[in-house]
Amino acid sequence: MEDSLRRRYLVKLGSSITSGLVNAGILVLVPRFLGPAVFGNYTYLTQMFTQIMALIDAGTSTAFFTKLSANKEKNEIIVFYSTVCLLLFLIVNTAVFCVWLFELGYMFNGGVSNAEIALAALFCFFVWLSQVAIKAADAYALTTSIELVKIIYRIMSLCFLWVLIKVVNINVIGYYLFNIIMLLGFIIGMAVAFYRNKTLFKGVFSVNVKWKIQIKSFFEFSYPIFQFGLVGILFNIFDIWLLQNKSGSIETGFYGLSFSIATLSIIFTASMTPVISREFAKFYGQGNMSEVANLFTKYVPVLFSLSAFIGFFISFNSDIFVRLFAGDEFYNAKYSLMILALYPIHQTFGQLTSSVLFAMNKTKIYKNIGFVFSVLGGLVSVITIYLLNLGAYGLAIKMVLIQLVSVNVQLFFTCRYIGVKFSLMIKNQLICCLILCFIALVSSTIPTMDISPYIDLTIYAVIYGLLSLIVFFIFPSPFGVERSSINALINRVIMNRGSGE
Repeated sequence: MEDSLRRRYLVKLGSSITSGLVNAGILVLVPRFLGPAVFGNYTYLTQMFTQIMALIDAGTSTAFFTKLSANKEKNEIIVFYSTVCLLLFLIVNTAVFCVWLFELGYMFNGGVSNAEIALAALFCFFVWLSQVAIKAADAYALTTSIELVKIIYRIMSLCFLWVLIKVVNINVIGYYLFNIIMLLGFIIGMAVAFYRNKTLFKGVFSVNVKWKIQIKSFFEFSYPIFQFGLVGILFNIFDIWLLQNKSGSIETGFYGLSFSIATLSIIFTASMTPVISREFAKFYGQGNMSEVANLFTKYVPVLFSLSAFIGFFISFNSDIFVRLFAGDEFYNAKYSLMILALYPIHQTFGQLTSSVLFAMNKTKIYKNIGFVFSVLGGLVSVITIYLLNLGAYGLAIKMVLIQLVSVNVQLFFTCRYIGVKFSLMIKNQLICCLILCFIALVSSTIPTMDISPYIDLTIYAVIYGLLSLIVFFIFPSPFGVERSSINALINRVIMNRGSGE
C-alpha cells in the first residue's frame, strides 16, 4: 500500500506543480488584461455559479467518490451517477436558456450582461463535471493516465490563452468561450483515458441498475450534506453578492485575485488529499480503524505544516506577489491577500477531516458543524463588509476566521471517532504556526537591494527556506515528523555519500 500511495502522490504532485505554474501564468495574463472592474465581474459570476453548482450537486459527488472508493466493483454506481450528471446538464442548460429568453440578467445586479451570465453558468458546470471525472479516476487509482491528460490540458490552455490575449486581443466573452472549449477538450481526453482501461469498466453498459436502492443509498449519504450545503452555499452566495453590490466590482476583483494567489499554496497538499481520502474510505470499508488512525496521524500534520510554510511566506510578502501577478492597478489587493494567504492552511485540514467523517458516514456531524458556522459567517460578513465597509479585506477576515474555528471543531469530532489525541493536534498546530510566523516576519524585514520585485522575492524565499529548514532539522516534531525519521534520512544520505566515494 505504501509504495502505491507514494507513487500516486508523486504523479499527482507533478500534475499539481504543472497546474500551479500554469495557474500562475494565467494570473499574470488575465487580471492585467481584463482590469480590476471586469475581472471583478468575472470573479463575481464564477464564484456565484460555482456555489450554485455545489447546491445542485447536493453532496452527491462526494457520495459518488466515497462509495466508489470503498467498493470499486460496482459499475452500477458509475451508470447511476452518469445519469445524474446528464440530468444536471439538462437543468443548467434550461436555466441558461431562460436567462437568454426572459432577459433575467438584472437579477444578478453588478452590471453584468446576459451573455456573461449564461457563459459563466456553462463554464462552472463543465468545471464541476471535470472534477467529478477526476474523482472517479482517484477512486479507481487511475492516477498516471489521468494526470498526464491534465498536464497536457493545462499546458495547452496557457499557450492558447497567451496567443488569444497577445495576438487576437479577445474580450471577456471570448475568455469564457475559450475556457469552455478547453474544458470540453479535457473531458473528452479523460473519457478516452477511461475507455482505454476496458477491464475496469467491463460490462458497464449492460449492468442492471437498481434505481431505488441507489437513490436511497445516495440520499441517505447526501441529504445531511445537502442540508448543510443549502445553508452554507446560500451564505457563500450572499457573501460574494454583498461584496459586489456594497463594495463594487473592483473590490470583488481584489478578492478574486487574492483568493487565486492564495490557492497556489495548496499545490503539494492538493496532490495528496484525494489519495489519502481514498485510503480512509478503503480502510474504513475493511473495518481497519487502526490503519485509518495511523494514516491520519502520519500525513495530516505534515500536510498542515507544508500549507502553513507556503501560506505564511505569501502573507508576509503579499505586496510583492500582487505586483508580480497583476501590477499596480491591483496593488490594494495586498491587504486581502495578507489574510487570505492563511486560508489554505486549514483548508487542507478541513478536507482531510471531512473525508474521514464521510468515510464513516458521520455526515450529520459535518452538517451540524457547517450549519452553525455558516450562520456565524454570515453575521461576520455583515459586520466586516456592510457595517465596517472593509470590502475584500473584510471578506478575507471572515473566510479565515470561520475556517480556523470550524475546522478545529470538525477535527475534535474526527479525533474522537478514530482515537487520536485532539490536544496533541492542537499543540502541533500552534507551535508550527508560531515558528513559521516568526521566521516569515524575520525574513521579510531583512533589507534587500530593491532592484526588482523578482529579486527581492527570491532573496526572501531563500532566507525563509533556509531558516525553516534549520528549525525543521532541530525541532521536527511540530511539523509532524518524528526525530527517528530525520535521523534515518541523515544516515541514509551519509551512507550514500560513503558508498559513492
